Amino acid sequence: MVTGYWANAIGAQRIIELPSKERAVDVMLGIIAKSWGQYGDFTKNMSGRQEEGEVKSVHHSLRHMPDAGGAKSVTRTKASKKTRSLSEMFDAAKA
Repeated sequence: MVTGYWANAIGAQRIIELPSKERAVDVMLGIIAKSWGQYGDFTKNMSGRQEEGEVKSVHHSLRHMPDAGGAKSVTRTKASKKTRSLSEMFDAAKA
């Protein structure tokens, strides 16, 4: 099996299995959320739009990935030198 080969080569904790092709985007978003320290928000959002079994399958796929805890993506505007998160900029653009 391919998974076993890669587990021997790089370690099982570095393998993120896709539970199904339908969960590929959720797993990818979960990877980003964990990297940015926003996994709790991701979980809440996913739970609101997916069945419990689908949510569990994504959590299971990401079980070995550590939570970054606190990393934020920010940008600084030239005019104000104020640092704003991408979420704040998105909300401002929607308004």
